[in-house]
Amino acid sequence: MKKIFLGINILLILLSSCKKDVEVNQIELTLKNLPTLLGKSADYIKDASPGTIAETGDDYLGFNIINSLDVIETGFIFYSFKDEKCNIIMIGSNDINNIDEAKDMMNLSENEFGDGSYFLSYNDSSDISHDKNFNTFNELWEFVDTNKIVVGDIAEISSLHSYDDYYFMSGGIYMEESVSFMSVIQIGYIKDLFKKSAHAGHFMKFKVPVKTV
Repeated sequence: MKKIFLGINILLILLSSCKKDVEVNQIELTLKNLPTLLGKSADYIKDASPGTIAETGDDYLGFNIINSLDVIETGFIFYSFKDEKCNIIMIGSNDINNIDEAKDMMNLSENEFGDGSYFLSYNDSSDISHDKNFNTFNELWEFVDTNKIVVGDIAEISSLHSYDDYYFMSGGIYMEESVSFMSVIQIGYIKDLFKKSAHAGHFMKFKVPVKTV
């Protein structure tokens, strides 16, 4: 009987050791790869995320990235957690107040996923706020150019695309805390998106926790 218990204990130790030794590889930074980290724990993402970890919190992780996605020279990846699982991923650039970079991020999603839906929230010359939806990428940017809308007028500009069970919201948002416009891509589950909004706009409001490179 003692031999049986000893054998079981050795087996449990071996199984526990194997579980700890499971290797988590860092993924390549692409739009289609990043959603694989949704639903994962912070410990998993610390090993799997592209970039260099910069800061941690109770419900977030922040990584620095450089020369990424062909549009970001220096930036960050921000992971938000709910119930200890990642529910939203934000990719952002450290180059603030750059509307061209926001356009590049939208174009990147357009090229990757095809047509989407488009949204603009801005203030006109009388400082009156407007929200407007568009059917195409070109229609949105023609409106911006025709009405001479500049980065300081924009509260949010975004495109919304889907791939499998995920949404990709790309563009830029005015960050009240830093008083600046930031180019970002937000990734999450489609099932969660319309709990908050019935249109393509509304990036998650978040504090940028990472240090610039």
